[in-house]
Amino acid sequence: MICGLSLNHWANSGGTEGHISGTTVMKTKPSVESSSSIRNPSNSYGIESSNESPTEPISYENYLERDFDDFSTAFSDYEDDFLFGEDDDMNNNFARTTSIEAKISEISDRNLIRDVSTPQGKAYDFIVNKDERYLEAEDNLLIQRYVLALLYYSTMGENWNHDGLHFLTGVNECHWYKKFHKSLLGVIDCDSDLHVTKIQLSGTNLNGEIPSEIGQLERLTSLDLGNNLLTGTIPPQLGDLSKLSYLALNSNSLTGKIPTQLGKLTETEEMLFHFNDLSGIVPSSLCDLKLDAGNKLYNFWTDCASSNPPLYCPCCTICCNGLEACDNP
Repeated sequence: MICGLSLNHWANSGGTEGHISGTTVMKTKPSVESSSSIRNPSNSYGIESSNESPTEPISYENYLERDFDDFSTAFSDYEDDFLFGEDDDMNNNFARTTSIEAKISEISDRNLIRDVSTPQGKAYDFIVNKDERYLEAEDNLLIQRYVLALLYYSTMGENWNHDGLHFLTGVNECHWYKKFHKSLLGVIDCDSDLHVTKIQLSGTNLNGEIPSEIGQLERLTSLDLGNNLLTGTIPPQLGDLSKLSYLALNSNSLTGKIPTQLGKLTETEEMLFHFNDLSGIVPSSLCDLKLDAGNKLYNFWTDCASSNPPLYCPCCTICCNGLEACDNP
């Protein structure tokens, strides 16, 4: 074995009849043509030989001492021929990975996407290493696919009902859905540009927190995450979904206050926040959506009839008690 390359391997790659018997190397006499090009040798090992007789044996040790320089040159040529492709692929993969990381780090913390134990890290690893679609950083749907993968990992998608609704499969994310009792669950609608417009995940056993990155789904018109096991707070970034007309987060275990940023949802017609553990005062910016002329909010449900925790809402259409009963305020 020389520099990681066996002599048998070298002989088979370009020699005529060379072989190894014990520790003796049998060389054949090179032709005139072979001595002019080290890449097309006629001897057994791709190395110019001296003027020994055609079958003169030389020891393995003497072969190494006398022809090491020639062998190094030949091996370098071999390396160029056979390994350059691998190096090129590695460089391309590195460039793709770093470009995707730079793109995703614009919406997710870089430390989180580099930590494969986090939902962000798992979603990033899926995009870079596991996704059959093998998207490039320049793909218009890269962020959308990452955010949907992040939603899956953030809410324990492996435990979702209906076998994960085809999430993380190799098809376009517009096909990440299943039909259940004559209704669609998952990504149930996209526009002509394959941007997601409707997500229906009600009652699918989502367990975890809503990722703030969901605010990047700019063309979303309907988001239903009700009747699940969601915890944490309502992400203020939901206020960036400027086309949203329907938002259902009811029947979970969400805590904290309703974000003021949701007052930017001027296209929203229905907001369902009841049967949670929200508290505080509903922001006036949300009430303005219902009270101001020209705004579209007409159906607004919260736990404003609950005292534990207390939630005050002067503009809600329905007040629930946080448990099971709802009524007009």
